[in-house]
Amino acid sequence: MFILVFSVLFLNLFVPFNINNWPGSSKVPKFIQLSSYGVLGALSIAITQFLIRRWFNIEQLLLKQFLIFIGFELFFISVLLTVFYGEIYEFKHVFSEFVLTLKYTFLIALIPYSLVLLILSLLQSNSKLKELVKSKNKVVLANEMINFSDDKGNVKFTMPLGDLLYLESTDNYVYIYHISNNELKKELLRNSLKNFFSLLFKKGVSSKKVSLLL
Repeated sequence: MFILVFSVLFLNLFVPFNINNWPGSSKVPKFIQLSSYGVLGALSIAITQFLIRRWFNIEQLLLKQFLIFIGFELFFISVLLTVFYGEIYEFKHVFSEFVLTLKYTFLIALIPYSLVLLILSLLQSNSKLKELVKSKNKVVLANEMINFSDDKGNVKFTMPLGDLLYLESTDNYVYIYHISNNELKKELLRNSLKNFFSLLFKKGVSSKKVSLLL
C-alpha cells in the first residue's frame, strides 16, 4: 500500500523523466496514464512479497538477501512494464527497451525502498530495546554507582551499574540507555565506546559482560 500511494503521488506530482510523454498510453487521461505505472509496480511487489516469498517459504531476510530480493523485484517490475508499455516493433529492440525501463524503475524506486529500510531499521532497534526492558534481560551488575563523563572528563550524570542496558555509538557521541523509575531513558554524551569500555572494565565488569552492553 505504501508503494502504491507513493508511486501514484510521486509520478503525478513530479512527472519524472518526462514519463507522461512515453508511448503506449497517449489516448488515456494523464492521471490514469501515470497512475497505471504505479499500480503495475505495486502489483508486481504484491506478487513477489505475498506469492513468491510464500511459495519459497521465505519469512525473514538478512540485509544482503533483502538487497538481492529488491533487485529481483526491480527486474520483475521492469519486465512487466516493458511488456505492457514498451514500444517493441522487433525482437532486437526488447533488450534496449528493457534496460531503459530498468534504469528508470530503479531511480524511481530508490526513494521508497530507502524509506522502507530506514523504517525497518528504526522498528528493529526499538523492538530490541522494548524486549530488553520487558523481559528485564539486562546484565546484572553490582549496585555500585558509575559516573559517566564527556570526552573532557566532566561528569555529566551518575547511575547504578545495574540500571545500565545498552550503549550505542554514533559518530563522536554515545547513547547510554538505562532504566530510571521503571522507564527506559537515554542520555547522549560526547565520548567514545572505547573510553566507556575501559570505565566498565575498571569497575570490575568482565570483558564478556561489557561486550553484551555495547
